[in-house]
Amino acid sequence: MVEKSRVSRAYRGENVPQVTVKSLKSASLSHEESSVTYDASNVVIDNESSEDFGISWLGSTNLAVGTAQAAADATDVDCILNCDKESISVCLPSDDSYLHLPMVTSKFDRFCLLNNLPKAVSFAKFNLSRGKRLLVCCNNGEDISVCVCLAILMSLFDEKGTFDDGKSFSATQATKWDMKRRLVYVCKFATDARPSRGNLRQVFNFLIGGKCDHHLDTVRDEKLELELQEHVNE
Repeated sequence: MVEKSRVSRAYRGENVPQVTVKSLKSASLSHEESSVTYDASNVVIDNESSEDFGISWLGSTNLAVGTAQAAADATDVDCILNCDKESISVCLPSDDSYLHLPMVTSKFDRFCLLNNLPKAVSFAKFNLSRGKRLLVCCNNGEDISVCVCLAILMSLFDEKGTFDDGKSFSATQATKWDMKRRLVYVCKFATDARPSRGNLRQVFNFLIGGKCDHHLDTVRDEKLELELQEHVNE
């Protein structure tokens, strides 16, 4: 039920948030319908849950993942890293607030993501260190952009999700168990995340940088990759 006063105020240009009231169970509807009241002044708007469709903010990290289509219409961002094959038209404060790094999945190029991650993380570091809100997007917002965000979180944030400019990352050697924990964190907010096994492998290869050998044997390594895949498919 929509109040006539709210409608008339909306026509006058006043900011009157619309509230959807869930239907009561049929057994109690006749007894309680007349007692339902609505007071817009008492409604608290949750900014984190009212973002543009197709964009998921990762907690308080100032980092978001989403689709390229949603990014083109996004208003609550300071900079955009576009990983889609096609560029998009955006309205941002400056030209250096937008970076287009066209990427394809490992099915078409086994090293595309790996080769682009250094530039992606560098762009993120430059903007996040200045307190800017960064959106990472790709075609579907489920695979490549999720993997890029995972690499950024591992490279620039500590275990608590606080930006530390890479200090924690430099002090430790990343493992796939660490990556799994961060992926769980990402999926907590980006519920549509579906990173592919090949792209996750590229993220890990980027994180270890080829500087030292990791100590997971082949069987354990493949088992963990399957666990990562099973988690995002739950």
